[in-house]
Amino acid sequence: MTYAPVNGLQLYYEIGGSGRPLVLLHGGLLTIDLNFGPLLEPLAASRQVIAVELQGHGHPASEPTRSRPRQAEPQELRTVDPGFAGTGGGAAVAAGT
Repeated sequence: MTYAPVNGLQLYYEIGGSGRPLVLLHGGLLTIDLNFGPLLEPLAASRQVIAVELQGHGHPASEPTRSRPRQAEPQELRTVDPGFAGTGGGAAVAAGT
């Protein structure tokens, strides 16, 4: 399992494929596998797929703490010109709302 330190949390994510990055954000009450499982391999055939597990869903590694300072995203999650796709709450996160 792969985790990245983001804003004081250990955020679970999966990366596969190559090409222009596509960030996938699942909907509420779902996980990466439940929402995008059958799509990951076909999408990774032409894109670098970065599937992020929203906090509190599926693969939690830590609980948030308000005392930790805000951190920049880890180097492995930095991308240039990524596309975003999400469902439900993941779509709202992708839209920045």
